[in-house]
Order: sequence, then structure tokens, then C-alpha cells
Amino acid sequence: MAPRRIAKLVCAVAFGGFGLAAEIHASAGCQNIVLMQRGSSRLRLAAPTRPSFTIANNSFMKDGEPFVIRAGSIHYARIPRGYWRDRLERVRALGLNTITTYAFWNFAQEEEGKTLWDDQRDIVAFFELAQQLGLLVIFRPGPYICGEWEMGGLPAWLLRRENIRLRTYNEPYIEAVDRWWGELLPKMKPLLYSNGGPIIMVQLENEYGSFGDCAGNPDDAKYMFHLYDLATKHLGNDVLYSTVDGGEDNEDTKLVLARGSPWRGNASVLATIDGGVLDDYSQHFAAQRSFNAPGRSPKMWSELWVGWFDFWGFRHHTQTATHIGDGVRAMANTPGASFSLYMVHGGTSGTWAGANIYVMHGVELMYQPDISSYDYNAPISEEGHHGVGKNEGDMFEAVKSAIASSYGLPAYDEPPPLPLGTYDPIDLTDWAPLLDNLDALSTCRMEVPQGQMFPSFEQLGLSRGLVVYTLARSRRFGPIPLLHFSYEQLRDYVQVLVDGRQVGTAYRADVPFNNIVFVPPGSTMSLVVESMGRVNYGHHLAEHKGLLRHPPLRGMWTARCIRFPLETLDRLNWTAIPANLATRTGRPIFRRGILRVTGQPHDTMISTRGLSKGFMWMNGRSIGRYWEVKGPRHSIYVPAPYLRSGVNELVVFDFQDKGGRKTVDTTTHTDWGEWNYFGSSWTTVHSGNSDLESFNAVTLDRPV
Repeated sequence: MAPRRIAKLVCAVAFGGFGLAAEIHASAGCQNIVLMQRGSSRLRLAAPTRPSFTIANNSFMKDGEPFVIRAGSIHYARIPRGYWRDRLERVRALGLNTITTYAFWNFAQEEEGKTLWDDQRDIVAFFELAQQLGLLVIFRPGPYICGEWEMGGLPAWLLRRENIRLRTYNEPYIEAVDRWWGELLPKMKPLLYSNGGPIIMVQLENEYGSFGDCAGNPDDAKYMFHLYDLATKHLGNDVLYSTVDGGEDNEDTKLVLARGSPWRGNASVLATIDGGVLDDYSQHFAAQRSFNAPGRSPKMWSELWVGWFDFWGFRHHTQTATHIGDGVRAMANTPGASFSLYMVHGGTSGTWAGANIYVMHGVELMYQPDISSYDYNAPISEEGHHGVGKNEGDMFEAVKSAIASSYGLPAYDEPPPLPLGTYDPIDLTDWAPLLDNLDALSTCRMEVPQGQMFPSFEQLGLSRGLVVYTLARSRRFGPIPLLHFSYEQLRDYVQVLVDGRQVGTAYRADVPFNNIVFVPPGSTMSLVVESMGRVNYGHHLAEHKGLLRHPPLRGMWTARCIRFPLETLDRLNWTAIPANLATRTGRPIFRRGILRVTGQPHDTMISTRGLSKGFMWMNGRSIGRYWEVKGPRHSIYVPAPYLRSGVNELVVFDFQDKGGRKTVDTTTHTDWGEWNYFGSSWTTVHSGNSDLESFNAVTLDRPV
């Protein structure tokens, strides 16, 4: 039932008990009511007003009363739909009254022209559920979102558009944004607070001052104005609009706000700020107020960082519960300060995890892809339990206590903990070697013309997954003493196979320490290239993926795509694993095993100890990446909604499977074990009776 229809019904019921006939003029819901008592003249009464969320006197005003937003960031795309209610109930039990979430463009439109709103993508259902639970919503539709998500939420197919420039006023980019918001925003209009829904504020772009410069670049300012015009076209002016900037740069907040918003002193859009926990926030709020229009600057810290994300090869990021609790308490005790905890619950990114480029003084130093877990050391952990901080502190209780110090204990109880248990070990009894199944798995195939470079993922029409560059069987080639992969060429991980066996690997982030492979003589060569995650922050969003170089040997090369999400698992040619097959070097292989569930499924973790590097799927659904030699995570979360009573199929793809029997175990332990940035710094290959370690660098840019 539409909100206006509801208003008419409520008004009719409200006055029906007084023997009065109500004549309702629906032009503004319930705002014009004429009452007629039998035998009397008309009597006009004041009517209930439409719901409103506005700003006055530097305060948020909800239905005319001052209101403080106590929010937490939580992402529908990172939570199984079956657990949306559980996680939202935990958010309100923390003492929060609002959630903040992004719209993930590439999650809805991984393929151009095809939009999916099913299952975990149903953002409307997520917002409706939040409202049922008494939570308001701050909506962040991007189009760029950052969020440690693949390409900051932008779809990779944008990179196939000629002359495109992202996140500025550029016709190919703007045309795509217009079409996306033209589908997304009309779905949101009935959900605005003024229309009886939960959405109180809409954020334009995200931390734009760290990318663009509205004060110095007319195209950047034009871009932001265009987003505002587009939003008001679809949503109108009965909702607050905002931007966020500030804390992520170690610069003067005022300068970052000016770069990120062209609305200095303009009441149309509220500039808000973000950053980590502090003892005192007054200086930043003062900068915010000086930027916004007079009387139109409620204190709003749109991301209060209460944790941090993790990337491969580095230790798990944690803070003490005391430190985070003290920072949240300082915010809660700041009079009139609204805030949103980032993240209140992180969830799981899976193969949608993004990446960063570490830059110092303008020099690109390191590629840092994020792990599959987005636990974030948040108050609510990935599996929905209390987050555990450094020194085993309870992050949930620390934050709850901090908020309660100013606002009292929450009105809602926390749901009971979801059971987390183990199952019997899973024997991986069947296998399907990657190279034997290329025709079944491939979603594209391209011959590489002689003398030309390998095609990139974008040239192949591939957003996420693997590309296998294969040299057809030819006359036997001699050894390549030093096959070199430069930082600029390798995007992001390559496995070198000769005659089907691994002879070495290279990883972009290890360059220049591990970027050389000794290639022994052979008849065929395959280069399996994995995109480890597209950059989600900074000025490297438009990077292309693949092996951006010429083939290392002359001959007939073919490029094949293996697209994620991998929807071709059912095409694999499974056979029993030969009992006596074991090798020293390994090769890329899919394995399959059965997890048996008796009764109602419960959450579990799959230990990745004993594996090398790869991916897992449970009942055809991707559950994430693993990389044992790097860490820091050595277990993969399997939520109960992904399981069923009886038989469950686990598929494991391992780059360096060495054959023989293999079993994986389940555990109740979130394994934040060893981490090792240089964990694969030496490439060891087996040729004949000798092990060869490769080092020193010679660049081979042309075929040999």
C-alpha cells in the first residue's frame, strides 16, 4: 500500500469514532481534512503533518524535534540474506538507531545492460527489513563507494568504453551513471522518510576530496553538481543530501572538504567528515561548521573508524577494546554529535574484495589486495559474534557501554549467539585438472596474433576471474634462464606451467623480490593469471588486468577466460583421484568433496591449512579465497544459510595441488595465524634431479 493511501486510511479511522464524516483531500496525504458532523456546518481541523527529517539551528530535526543519529555501517552485499535480520537486530542491540549502507553498482550490474535484484542484491528488501526493526537508513548510492570492494563498486565493463575517465564529468562515464541511477533511485523514492520509509539522508559520491578537486577543476565540480541534479530528479528535495570527506587525509580538513564538495556555504548539500577515533573531535567539527551554510551544520561524523581491513601478507589489524571504546565514548559525549561506526559489522567480501596501491610522496610502492574476510575487527564479527580486539577485549561490549554512557542502555536485547560448530572431515575424493577442462570452463577464447601483446581482461570482456594464456604444442623449446615479470606487466598473480606442471609463480606485490622464473625445456607453456582485486581507492581505479606484455615464446598463443562468479562448475569432468599420483611441484586442480549435515545446519569454518592458494565454493556458491603462504587468515567462514541438511558439495580450486589424498577440516576457530609478506619470495622448481632457485633480474620484453 502506498504511503499516501496509508495516510488517508489512518485519518479516516482516527475520526470515525466521533460520529464524524471525514472528507479527505489527498493532495498532501492527510493535510486537508474537513469534518462534517450531522446537522452542523463544516469544521476544519489541523491535520497531522507529513514525516520530515530536516536541519535547523545546526541540528537534525526528526518530525520537528532535535535528533542525534547513532548509526553503524553494514552492507547487504556482504551478508547472507538469511542473516540480514540477525545482524540488524544486533546493530540495534548495540544502541544504534540508524544504519548506513552503500549501493554496490557492480554487484547489481556485473554485465552491462543486465541488472540483478535477486537474493543478496535486493537492497529494497534490506531497507524494508531495517525499517521493520525500527532502524533509519543513510543511503550511499555512490556511484563510487570505495568500501574495500572491487573497483570501488564501479563495474569493470566501464573500462571498455573509449576515452572514459572515471569520477569526473566525462560523457562516457556520465552516460553510464545516468542509466544506473535511473534504475536504482526510483526504487528508493518510496523508501524516503518523507514518504513513510526509513531513508533520512542520501550521500553523493564518497570521499571525493581524496580524488577530485571541486575547488580547482571545473569538470570535477560539474560532476558533483550533476550527481545532485540527477538525485533530485529521481528523489526530489524532501530528503537531505550530503558528502563526506576529511579524515582519510593527513591534511587540513577545510582543504579536503573544499576539494570534495562544491557547496561551500550552500544549504543544498551537507558536508560531513570521517576519520578514526579520537579523544576530542571539536577541531574537525569546527572545520565542518565553517564550510557549511550558517545554521545548517549539525555535527556529523559519517565514518567513525572502529576497525580496519586486512590484506594478504600482513598481520590482522586489531585495536584494543579500551581504545575503541574510549574513542566512541568521546564521540557520544560530544553534545549533539551524530556519527556512524565504520564498520559496525563487516561481513564477507569473498572474491569481490578490492585492493589498494600504497603511495608515498607520489611514488607507487606496493599493490595491496584485500583478503576475502571483511571482519574489520568490528563490534559484530564476521560470523555475528562479539568482535575480539587486541588483548582479547570485547569490542561489542566496549562500544555498547560507550554509547550507553550518554544515551542509556538500548531498548532491545541482543539475539542469542548463532551456533558455530564443526562437521566431519571432508575427503576431497574427485578432481578435475584445470588445463584438461579449459574448453568446459572458458567463457571466451581469443587467438593472439603474432607480434602482438597478450589481450587484457578488459579486451577479453572479463571483469573478474582467471585468464589462461596457452602456447599450443610445438617443437620443443629450450630453457628460458630468467623469465622476468615487471610490476607494470603483472596484474596480479601468474603461475607458469610447462607441460602441465608448475615451474614457478610471480606476484605483483612481491616485485622486485619474486618476479623471475626459470623455465626448463618443454613442449607446451601455460600462464595462468589471476586478478587479485581491482583497486578501490585513489587514482588507480582504471587499471587493466592480465599479463600486459608480449608472449615470452614465439608460436600460436590462445587466451581463455574463466569468469567469476564461476557458473560452469557443473561442466567439470570429475574423476576419482589416482591414489598413487603425487608430484613435487603441483599444478592447478579442482577437487570435490562432500560435507554431510545431520539435522539443522549451523555455521562453521573451513580450515585452509595444508592447501596452497586458491578458491572455495559451497553448493555452487563462492565462499572466498585463501593463500596459506601469505596469510593472515587461514580459515573460511561458511554460514548456515549456504548449507542444507544432508549432502553438501565443497569444491576447492588449488593452484599448486600436488596430488595424493587430501582432506580438509572444519573448525570453530577463526584462524588469524601466521602472516608473511615475503612468504613466497623464492620460486623453487623441479627439473630432473635438481631444485633450481631463481634470482637476479633480466627483463625479457620480447619473445625469445
